[in-house]
Amino acid sequence: MSLTQEALSLLKSWRIQITLASCLAYALYYWGRYNYSGLGPFVKSALAWPAWQWGVFASAMTAGYAIGQFINGALIDYYGPRKVYSIGAVGSGLANIATGLFPFFPSMSTSWFLNGYFQASGSPSYGKLFTCWFPPKARGLPNALNDAARLIGSLTIVPLAAYIATVMGWQWGFIIPGIILFPAAVMIWF
Repeated sequence: MSLTQEALSLLKSWRIQITLASCLAYALYYWGRYNYSGLGPFVKSALAWPAWQWGVFASAMTAGYAIGQFINGALIDYYGPRKVYSIGAVGSGLANIATGLFPFFPSMSTSWFLNGYFQASGSPSYGKLFTCWFPPKARGLPNALNDAARLIGSLTIVPLAAYIATVMGWQWGFIIPGIILFPAAVMIWF
């Protein structure tokens, strides 16, 4: 079965849109994941956390992420990557906002665990999207672009979060990236 020129043109357009949306969304996912790196000194100072509490807080995300990898893969297969990717962005946004709004060790650790869980929906979702939309020999470029976007996201949020904490308070370093994840979810959904 061969596609018409019009269908090929439309397919190319959709592939570009999917790649760009995924790249931007995944960079913003990383804003909701690596913001804690720039906020660490501010949080530890403001809340007088000893090193062990910061360690538990940081590890909570890793634990949530590990559990999310097992569960979210199956959810992506069942519900589709677009839905799970979008819901993950909303969940991560809400978890980031909760982390900033409730500055108590148990609540922050719980919300950061949930953030890790929702963050674990990003990578398998874009992997499945690219698998569905690109033939095997054409998947390298969109994956490379997505990886570059991830690195740009993690590179930019650490100093940005520290700046936000300096100007507005450390809580806003969680709240602002959380809010920014909502338009990313809409972009992925549509």
